[in-house]
Amino acid sequence: MAENYNLIQRLIDAAGRRPDRPALIQPGAGPGGSDRAISFGRLEEASRNYAAFYRIRRIGPGDTALLLLPLGIDFYVHFLALTRIGAAVTLIDPGAGLARLRAAADQVPPTVFVAPPKGHLLRLHPGLPGRRKNFSTSRLPFTETPVEVFEPGCVDFEAPADHPALVTFTSGSTGNPKGMVRSHGFLLRQGAVLAELTPAGSDAVEFCTFPVFVLSNLAQGATTVLPPAGFHNPGAVDFAGVLAALTRYRVNRLLAAPDFCARLARAAETGGGGLEGLTHIHTGGGPVHLNLLDTLARLSPAAEITSLYGSTEAEPIALWRYSRTESRWRDRVMNGAGLPAGRPASHLRLRIIRDRAGKELYDLNAAAFDALSLPVGETGEIVVSGELVGRGYVKPADDRETKINIEGRIWHRTGDAGYLDADGRLWLQGRCGARIGVDGGVVYPLAVEAAASTFPEVARAALVEVDGRCLLALECGREPLPEQARELLKRKHPYLTEVVSVDRIPVDRRHGSKVLYSELRARLRTLR
Repeated sequence: MAENYNLIQRLIDAAGRRPDRPALIQPGAGPGGSDRAISFGRLEEASRNYAAFYRIRRIGPGDTALLLLPLGIDFYVHFLALTRIGAAVTLIDPGAGLARLRAAADQVPPTVFVAPPKGHLLRLHPGLPGRRKNFSTSRLPFTETPVEVFEPGCVDFEAPADHPALVTFTSGSTGNPKGMVRSHGFLLRQGAVLAELTPAGSDAVEFCTFPVFVLSNLAQGATTVLPPAGFHNPGAVDFAGVLAALTRYRVNRLLAAPDFCARLARAAETGGGGLEGLTHIHTGGGPVHLNLLDTLARLSPAAEITSLYGSTEAEPIALWRYSRTESRWRDRVMNGAGLPAGRPASHLRLRIIRDRAGKELYDLNAAAFDALSLPVGETGEIVVSGELVGRGYVKPADDRETKINIEGRIWHRTGDAGYLDADGRLWLQGRCGARIGVDGGVVYPLAVEAAASTFPEVARAALVEVDGRCLLALECGREPLPEQARELLKRKHPYLTEVVSVDRIPVDRRHGSKVLYSELRARLRTLR
């Protein structure tokens, strides 16, 4: 493979092989909304034309573009256009809020700003500093504009493997969002790993809510059906419409966060189906509990279901192929084993080290690192290293918190507690910073939350300490958890002071799957 071969070349290759195959399909938002679609050939042409459009405006290597666009067809056209002329693109979740936008602009000041007319009001905000070249989508030709509108000719920048392509940010659910640069080479290697772990065949049509995984699909030549506008606000999503789109486009693969999958499953149960045609379901971005997997397996009996564990800095880290017949895993979960994450991916190294949450471990020698490492069966912090593990952040000061430099090799501290069992499988115990002291020891939240989430009535569970009391908060669906189930949880986990019901457990805005423990703790304190 040529040194400068990159994601754009993969797209051009896919367009050459199957120019008329749909690359991206964008269902209309809400009843009566019009669907849009673009083929691989047209996507390549449109991105090339917009690349020429930006290039003649003196945009290229050294520029960073902030695309304040919904994650639809236009976003990917402009992303590909800018990266193929050497600019880097900052990815901000549309529903992340103004504070997140300010944090991103502070870490990576944009030199190019592309947004719809309303988005340009943010240019007046002091949180978006610096001089920029600004483009409004109301003045840009639509993606479907004929080729002749723009200057013809080759516009592709022969990007070296280490040339920046994409800047993404951590969720910020446990601190300030941290920016991470993904180079052209990183994206290409990541796409190859994802293609190996979650291969998409020639007939693959995948509904996908994760932008980086959409790039992998484009590289593989697979069709992606994008989520409707506003999917970052799950309460506003027309899930019946999503189910109709799955049927309309014969979607056979689903990749989405657990909360999105749970809401989609509830819509399928209410409407009488819509998930039967799926052959593969992948879910991650937050804890994937057994009751959700059970529901998905019931609604999609022919699907192979896989939970993915990873983070912005390292994705994926582990995969678990779910099987309803493995009752032994269910028994272990009920008894406090945590949540199964499966076997670590072969492209990285994984260790469990002593939990030193809140303590900097950046500079260690190999002997000190070995002394921190724990044997099989012991719980500690999960750390990973490899070519697809981010070596650092945009702000070097952030590295001190979550990186370990072992004589030049960078290990990433996930902040997650877990352990490896005797068969080499990874089990998750929850966030290190959310541990609770009990009876002279500690308990991590997933040890109890995963047990509670084996019951179908439980929509979400969270373990918190409030004024010295160990409380298990339950958010249930249509039916409350039976009293005998509550008593069983108390017997299995005798350190529990009380099991309480709440209307809603607060979660992150990004995936709606990570519990915001400090906010929940404050709410429970006011209720008592």
